[in-house]
Amino acid sequence: MAGEAVRAVLERLFLGLRPPESGEQRRGSLLVALVAEGDTGRARCTVTVAAAGELSCGVGAEALRGAPRGVLELPGVPRAPAPCCGRILHQARLRLTFQLSPRPSTLSSDCAELRRFLHKTSAVYPEVEFHFCVSVNGAVASHTYGQESAGALPGARLRVQSRHFAPPAEPGGAPRCSRIHPALGTPIRLRVPPPAAAVGLGGELSVLPAAALCPCHRPAPNLPTRLAAVALFLYDPVGLPAAPPLPRLFQDPSWLTDWERFGFTAAPRTPPEGEEELVTPDATYVVRQGAGAPVGDRHPQTLLLFLFLRHDDPFQAYDAGARRLLLAHLDQTLLSSRPALTRGLRTLVHPALEELRRRHESQERLARSLPVVLDAVTAVVTGSTSARFRRTCLRTMQVEDTAALAAAARRSLAEVTQRCLLPCASCETPGAPGDPRRGEGRAREGGTRHPPFRVRLGGSLRAEGTADGGGGGGGGGGRGHASPEQRGAGVVAGGGRPG
Repeated sequence: MAGEAVRAVLERLFLGLRPPESGEQRRGSLLVALVAEGDTGRARCTVTVAAAGELSCGVGAEALRGAPRGVLELPGVPRAPAPCCGRILHQARLRLTFQLSPRPSTLSSDCAELRRFLHKTSAVYPEVEFHFCVSVNGAVASHTYGQESAGALPGARLRVQSRHFAPPAEPGGAPRCSRIHPALGTPIRLRVPPPAAAVGLGGELSVLPAAALCPCHRPAPNLPTRLAAVALFLYDPVGLPAAPPLPRLFQDPSWLTDWERFGFTAAPRTPPEGEEELVTPDATYVVRQGAGAPVGDRHPQTLLLFLFLRHDDPFQAYDAGARRLLLAHLDQTLLSSRPALTRGLRTLVHPALEELRRRHESQERLARSLPVVLDAVTAVVTGSTSARFRRTCLRTMQVEDTAALAAAARRSLAEVTQRCLLPCASCETPGAPGDPRRGEGRAREGGTRHPPFRVRLGGSLRAEGTADGGGGGGGGGGRGHASPEQRGAGVVAGGGRPG
């Protein structure tokens, strides 16, 4: 119930937003704070929603007024639920506080669902800081999605830091770009089914698609990779998640591309556990390569597909009523527009798969040439008549005989070729030695990765997790912390996954 009430308020806020006259996107901060008190038998929850900065300019206070059914709206200026909320709440032009009585058994899942909703919404509002805070019986856990630079996509905004869509790289792991590079497709006009038009869904509906491979390994062209999954994200015309319940079209990946043409098979799958820190896709497909595919240890990549719904009606703005009609008939609209969606998406997806195929073909040619180089090196050493030269070669490779020399040379050559980095103007590899931007990307783009926080229900309600973004005081740019009292109450900050 808590999650549904907050989502209803946020939907009214984003539906009330209009692009400024300059055409630039709004910047600002959004606060969502939940304060729960009580025990497992009875809990009382106070929710505060506030918007500050340009995000609230031109939006009337009525945008947040009218609490959802069964919710008590509290008058007056709300107090800061936690110290990390004070800055945004002090600057906020729009504020709303309401109270509800959730079932303690569902409070944990409500908080997790609400955080996924905020993270997914923040992905298409990169200029907005999203601060989510939960206080349970005085123990505070928070998370901030800070302001970031947006991808250069005409007609769409998107966070391009890959940490939102892929797990972090292992220390000393394969070099990768810290960003994704979305390619924008052409708008695909959707067919409005007659039942939807009959109840008032007018105007034109279309989908603007975008695609990107994540993580990006362009700077390391010799690194073995494989396409492991496809993640699909669907947004409504104002950037709110639009998919639940899952449309029937998304249950079958055959409409996305001609998988057999590229030697792939695809099947639906549920998102694996342990990915709470990533933006949750609306549909996920596992991709497998057929017979004759390259073998060996290859680094997995995910094809991200973003579908941005567009609504154009000169007689009716896209408001709460239009959103309800669109979502109610979305499943039927997508099914009736399957041929158009298939044609449009294949013109976008096929070039990405062709790029992958060319990369694999280039790596196969390299793999065929490496044994020739190794045989030549081994033949020079073994055929040399100079004992001093042979000893120098063995000592340099730290081996004892020519058989071990061949194995050591094979490993060394493979590592050198796979970790070969090429300059790429559009990529950032902050972990690469000699890169002047090393270590800057994460600090500049606002925020570090932290384990998720959870609301645990034992003998009493309690929160555990991390405070991300420096307590919400610097645009989400620093590592959070918790007081000793909070840690004793179950808040674990800046460390590993809570035990």
